[in-house]
Amino acid sequence: MKSMILHQGLIWATLLLSLCPTLPAASILDFSSTTYTVIEGNRAVEIAVQRTNDLSSAVAVQVATTNLTAKAGLDYVETFAQVTFLPNETRKSVIVPILNDGLVESVETFRVTLNNPEGGASLGSRAAATVRITDNDLGLQVELASYSVKEDAGSALLRVARRDDGNYPVSVDYTTADGTALAGKDYVGASGRLTFAPGETLKQVSVDLVNDTVPGPSKTFRFNLQSPSGGGVLGVASSAVVTIVDTDGAVGFEAASYLVREDSGRASIRVLRGENDSDATVVLATKDISAVAGQDYLGVTNTLRFATGERVKRVDIPILDDGASELQEKFLLTLSDPTGGAALGALRTTTVLLVDNDPGIGFERGKYSVRGNLGQMEVHVLRGGDGLRQAFTVDYGTDDVTAMAGVDYVGVAGTPSFGADEVVRSLAIPILAQQVAGSSKSFRLTLRNPSAGYLSETKATTIEITDPGSGFYIPIIPLAKSEARIRREEGAGLLDWEGRSSLWRADRVLGPWEVLGEVRAPHLLPIGSRTSFFQVRSRRPTQAYVPAGYDGQTPMALMVVLHGYSHSGAIMENYFRFKALAESRGLILCHPDGTVDSSGRAFWNATDACCNFYGAEEDDSGYLRSVIEEISRSLAVDPKRIYVTGFSNGGFMSHRMALDHADLIAGIASVSGATFLDPAGRRPSQPVNILQIHGTSDATVSYLGGALTSAVLPAVALLPGAVQTARIWAGLNGCSGLEEDVARTLDLDLAVDGPDTLVTRFTNSPAGGAVELWSIQGGAHDPTVWTGTPTSQLPGRIVDWLLSHPKP
Repeated sequence: MKSMILHQGLIWATLLLSLCPTLPAASILDFSSTTYTVIEGNRAVEIAVQRTNDLSSAVAVQVATTNLTAKAGLDYVETFAQVTFLPNETRKSVIVPILNDGLVESVETFRVTLNNPEGGASLGSRAAATVRITDNDLGLQVELASYSVKEDAGSALLRVARRDDGNYPVSVDYTTADGTALAGKDYVGASGRLTFAPGETLKQVSVDLVNDTVPGPSKTFRFNLQSPSGGGVLGVASSAVVTIVDTDGAVGFEAASYLVREDSGRASIRVLRGENDSDATVVLATKDISAVAGQDYLGVTNTLRFATGERVKRVDIPILDDGASELQEKFLLTLSDPTGGAALGALRTTTVLLVDNDPGIGFERGKYSVRGNLGQMEVHVLRGGDGLRQAFTVDYGTDDVTAMAGVDYVGVAGTPSFGADEVVRSLAIPILAQQVAGSSKSFRLTLRNPSAGYLSETKATTIEITDPGSGFYIPIIPLAKSEARIRREEGAGLLDWEGRSSLWRADRVLGPWEVLGEVRAPHLLPIGSRTSFFQVRSRRPTQAYVPAGYDGQTPMALMVVLHGYSHSGAIMENYFRFKALAESRGLILCHPDGTVDSSGRAFWNATDACCNFYGAEEDDSGYLRSVIEEISRSLAVDPKRIYVTGFSNGGFMSHRMALDHADLIAGIASVSGATFLDPAGRRPSQPVNILQIHGTSDATVSYLGGALTSAVLPAVALLPGAVQTARIWAGLNGCSGLEEDVARTLDLDLAVDGPDTLVTRFTNSPAGGAVELWSIQGGAHDPTVWTGTPTSQLPGRIVDWLLSHPKP
């Protein structure tokens, strides 16, 4: 009976519940996480409050902070806020300011809590959270853990960095200590005290080296920091090993390879000897590889004699100009059999590459691009080479590819005649206006049946007809940043310039121009040659993207986009998809490629901390300026709206461009890059607008600064952190004080609920010198994390920020 009554009770309870309407669950309020981490220099932390369950009415809750190991007023600003959710709102943010104290300390924490929910809401399981403040002050340290310096360098230059933001002076003592190198014998012992003024980040110490003439192994000594004072604290890297590399008596070539044009007359090779106190000899000999002695060059076997103290010998290898079109050829030079105390160094062999100067008969370019409404275009046929002087004829004709003769262009054919020594003939091709917008079309123009000579690799060219309503690319081959000059030497005329470039020749001052190839100066001018005009152009052509709205009259903004290490301009476009933004914003784009290092990876010779160690002779800064100037000559560019943006190594390079060319650059946007830790000697000539974008979890270029952490990039100098980079630029731009505004956030990825980026802005920057930092919370180094989805707002935000910051 008892069990039956219980059973009936359960039945009635069930019936009663089924007759009652379902009541909605109350709003539940929580933090989005139980732990938040913020870097001290980030200036603020964003705390997200979330609302779930019932969203139909307004609710409110209080947020308050309390101390743990962090102290309000010292480490953060005590915060009490009333957070109100309107109907259907699910997320609110509370900003807690973080105080940057300049002290080296461990991780500190405080607590945030939710209290007193209103409007029928209740608290969830995450009603309390802990905020961890990670210190950004790393103390006093030697910039690198190891240095290497040649014995004959005179001194070893060591740098000590202050890696905190304290606004007070600190001092530290330094001293040297023997290893295998001995003070007084291999180097001059040094000790002293370094004092850093407020805001000063780097000090240099020069340790003199003792240069003898006795060959021996490399030796080492230590450089130590000790006894900091004034509140300074030693960092982890408080000591460094300095290696003195012996160079005594070593004999080797100046370079591992030489590039020589076939018509240069000779290859000038330099053989170097280290410090010495005796006469010595070494045997230099040539050896065929693909070049043949007696046919392409004159082989030699010479004994080079170095007098006591002599350091350099020059050897000229005669180069033979055969007048035949051929592939690049090369031969080897070797050193052997040293005497008199000399020893062979690392560069005991070198390769000489011969660049052919006889391209044959061909078009000026292998591809042309023309708008469908042009009416007529002109292409140039060049004789090429020095093996053909007499008159000749050559046939030409057009062939359809995707374009149709009679519809898109007028088919042409003919047999032009070249007179004796005539170099250039022009061909005109009528282009028919496209009536319907659509994709680009192309046809080919081909040379055939020369009556004399031979055809070059550009015996055919492709002509692309672009839709008049679409964007198009134009080739850009900038002038080299070097003035060519002609001088006389040993009865011959020599065209001379600085660095490696591409040499161009024309019969008329306005061209058309024939490319003679990539060469090193000097270039031998053949005796009795026809009158010529020469240009020294960069050996690194690129192209500019011109949007459909370009009319040739209205100046447009220009944005140069720089890739990261081992990437390319094409990869940057895949990352950021700026081309679509160029169309919608009316923007000319350029995606140049950097220098290629010995491993085949492209890089920019940017700052001391990022990548200039791969090509000290490469002036990427000058090259990029010449690219901008060439685009400005070719297109209508607004001089007040020229911008540079880049990722990683390209971000570093954008800072370099702003420093070197402030007269030209209106603003930069650096993604995962940084400026020089010590900008001394690199002050911009005028303010530049700076947008620094950095992920707080970047594991390659740390948000906090320090050394690069990469498997393929050596750490050769320290870099400033994201906050310090912004503060350095605020100082360079001439801000009167450093008032910062951190009460703003951005939502760069719409797929992630709520803001993801904290904005730090220097509100008192001068006209043309705005400085802003976007700290992407938890962001990594690679921008594909932020740009690889359709919901990413970063590329558009970059373009819009730059366009809103022109030169005054």
